Amino acid sequence: GKYNIDFQAIPDLSLDKKYKPYFNYKVNVEVTDINGETQTNHTEVRVGYLAIDASVNVPSYIDTKQANEISVNTNNLNGQPEPTDVEIKIYSLKQPKNPLKSKLWTTVDEQLIAKTEFEKLFPYDVYNNENDARNWEKGSLVKTYSFNTKDQKAILFKANEWEAGTYLVEFSCKDKNDNLIAFSNTFTAGTYADKLPQPPEFLSLQIDKSSLQPGDTLNYKISSSLKNVYVVLEVKHQ
Repeated sequence: GKYNIDFQAIPDLSLDKKYKPYFNYKVNVEVTDINGETQTNHTEVRVGYLAIDASVNVPSYIDTKQANEISVNTNNLNGQPEPTDVEIKIYSLKQPKNPLKSKLWTTVDEQLIAKTEFEKLFPYDVYNNENDARNWEKGSLVKTYSFNTKDQKAILFKANEWEAGTYLVEFSCKDKNDNLIAFSNTFTAGTYADKLPQPPEFLSLQIDKSSLQPGDTLNYKISSSLKNVYVVLEVKHQ
């Protein structure tokens, strides 16, 4: 026979609703037939405050000499496709003037030095959260894409379409309950021929091929955003 099992999906109230958490519920079924044989099975149901689980696959680095792709997925909470209207905006970002060191401690609660003074004294140290590209100042809006994921599931970038730099990708859509779903990511665009690393780095190491065959030649580029830098290069053979 066929049965419907209704249950109340009670959330964990210790988790703040503003973070839009998801909850997994496991339903176990045990059935005994007329011959006394018992069969068991189970399923899992994912429930949350949002009805759509959206994702945008953005490569961290895009070679502007080649065609590239950003994939977009909108599914319900159980992994099934859920078509919806989406909007993606891409902004250029204003990169730091200098390369920044890795932060050795957490961000302080209160800064005792003004940012301008700090940058004069420690030009290569992080003042607040400048090491995260999502916190960089927005530049101009470069492109806007609007479509329904029933008809389109990717954005294609043509070769030579992007200038070297770092970009912010802002995604937004609404679920069937009119809840806004929004998040952002970043990517860097450039080519092997660029003289300076993108974004500024103390030392950048690049290769011109991702795979090799016996007899191939691999070109290895070393660059820095600093002037008059001495580099010690050690090559080992295994």
